[in-house]
Amino acid sequence: MQNSKDYKLKIVNEDNKLVKIHELAYGNYFINNNKKDPNLFPGFDKSNDTKIIVAEINDNIIGTNSITVDGDLGLPSDKYFKAETNLVRSTTKGLVGNSWKIAISQQYKCNIGVLFDLIQKTVELAVDMDIESCLYIFPKKHENVYKKFIKAETISEKKCNIGDKKDVHLVLMKTDTKETVEHLNQLFTNRKF
Repeated sequence: MQNSKDYKLKIVNEDNKLVKIHELAYGNYFINNNKKDPNLFPGFDKSNDTKIIVAEINDNIIGTNSITVDGDLGLPSDKYFKAETNLVRSTTKGLVGNSWKIAISQQYKCNIGVLFDLIQKTVELAVDMDIESCLYIFPKKHENVYKKFIKAETISEKKCNIGDKKDVHLVLMKTDTKETVEHLNQLFTNRKF
């Protein structure tokens, strides 16, 4: 993994880490100092259909992402992009998944390796979970990064109310897992970090 000398990636399911994960992932969406756990997608973290990845240094979470395969709860993207998610379900032969809640702590935002390693691990999990098409929800301002990095295709965009924030401009993006694997293999082979 790129730039991974000072942190380790692991899959977690400990309840005591969820509040920290939610604060890291959703902190940018909340403008008050509410001590309530800001979980925007209740139920998914504890679902057997979800894997939660963290990057840690000495038990301090510096990055996170989650991936969910379509199941009894549906997908997190159903909350903001229900019709679009259903369209992907109806046009995909295999399983549909959703990568969501990616975040990196402010201190490590300049370490691009953390982002790359989280995405790479997410794609590895998508392969393990037999996900054919993976959906991603990102703020609009990050759209071009993910188009380039994972060859994601924007299939919808809209303004949504998220927590205390009104009119957050979101994009729903889609990838084909096999194509993403090929693209990342080429990207990591040809890049110098």
